[in-house]
Amino acid sequence: MAIVGLVEDQIALRLNGGMHKTELRRKYIESLKEGRAIASAARAAAEAAELTRKERERIEIITRAWNSHWYCADLGENLLFPGCKSLEEALEQSKKHWR
Repeated sequence: MAIVGLVEDQIALRLNGGMHKTELRRKYIESLKEGRAIASAARAAAEAAELTRKERERIEIITRAWNSHWYCADLGENLLFPGCKSLEEALEQSKKHWR
C-alpha cells in the first residue's frame, strides 16, 4: 500500500479494522520502507523520462530553427542564435536559456 502512496494512517485503517499506526510501524517497518523506496524510484524514473522528453523537444525545435530561413549564409550563422557558427553551438547555447 505504501507503493501506491498511502501514508501509515491510511494503511493502518485498512489493516485489521483500524490498527494503530504505531503498531503498524512496529510490525511492518521493513515493508513500509521497501514500499516507500519503490514509490520513490518510480517517481524518479517518471521525472527522468520527462526530462528526456523535454530534451528531445528542445533539440528538435532548435534544429528546425537552425535550418529555417533565419540562417544567413553571408554571416555563416543563424540570426536567432547570434555568435553560433554551428548547430552544435546553438544547441549548447539553448541549454542555458531553455525552460
